Amino acid sequence: MKEIGMSCPNGHGKIVIKKVRKKVAFRGINIIVPIEQYICQVCGVEASTIDQAADIQKAISDAYRKAVNLLTGKEIVDKRKRLKLTQEALAKRMNVGIASIKRWEGGTIQSKSMDHALRIALGGQSVGDSCTGNRPFSIPRIKLVLKEFESILGKHIWYYGKILRKKATIISMSIAPYFYALSENYGSPEEDYLTMYEQGRMTQEAKAVYEALLENGPLDSITLRKSAHLTSKDSESRFTRALSDLQTDFKIMPVAVVDAGSWHYSFAYDIVARHEPEVIEKARFLGELDARQRIIELYFRSVGAAQSRDLVKLFRWMPRDIEQAVGRLVEQGIICNHEMLDGQSGEWIVLNELFQ
Repeated sequence: MKEIGMSCPNGHGKIVIKKVRKKVAFRGINIIVPIEQYICQVCGVEASTIDQAADIQKAISDAYRKAVNLLTGKEIVDKRKRLKLTQEALAKRMNVGIASIKRWEGGTIQSKSMDHALRIALGGQSVGDSCTGNRPFSIPRIKLVLKEFESILGKHIWYYGKILRKKATIISMSIAPYFYALSENYGSPEEDYLTMYEQGRMTQEAKAVYEALLENGPLDSITLRKSAHLTSKDSESRFTRALSDLQTDFKIMPVAVVDAGSWHYSFAYDIVARHEPEVIEKARFLGELDARQRIIELYFRSVGAAQSRDLVKLFRWMPRDIEQAVGRLVEQGIICNHEMLDGQSGEWIVLNELFQ
């Protein structure tokens, strides 16, 4: 490497390039890495150029890969060139993108499964889908997966819908009443939605979708879109948003998977109150504070520890409502608040059992 003029920041004059071997702890493994960088001969201060820093990172990557028996970047390049393969040809042989080959040769550490696939491909064979995890597009295979998913929906054991942060969520049916108790449903499926719409808390599209299901019963998404008169291209995003909003507020839910549309599958939706009347009946006896308390308790029994902001982000409840529910759980000795965790910043809420 061409040496450039670099001075010691401590005032000891010019520092020079030295090649040294350093012991580095990386991913829990101690490795010896050959490093070339500027070192002051007086105080020992170390400095690197941008290129040297990149070379050091690559050297650490290769030393680690050798230690855990993975092909290094240089070994991948040498084997590929020995076979007279371009990066694109190797990628095609492995059934991966060319960007993956470039990353592995450049210093990114591959997984053990990808290392296995690399060794097969560099041994002169094409890598099958069983190694890469890729599968050819197959409508029958998709239908098989969806059929299994439909059987889960039909057993009324799991509740599926866009619940947490309006993302697809699966929860136990036994937990659904607690979420329903926090929704804007007050016991009259035929009237509650009209109140929300009149108060400006439901969009016209959501109203149209809900009324189509209310009038016609379960409908697949394609038929539902037609019934709600939202078939134009301009209304596609509004229809999708309406489905999401109605699921989040526990007004509608996916109840089946049907063969419909060009992809030969589609969710069928129905009114929650009609499809899961037991959920509504159990929710009648739950107050909002009790519901939040139970949901938060189950959350901490799952994750162990979190911060208040995590609860706000996940459940999108008001901070004061979360504080009230957390306070009751603290009083009952289920969780501890304002805890400090090693290596973590800020105050944490922790499941009491973890301290026992």
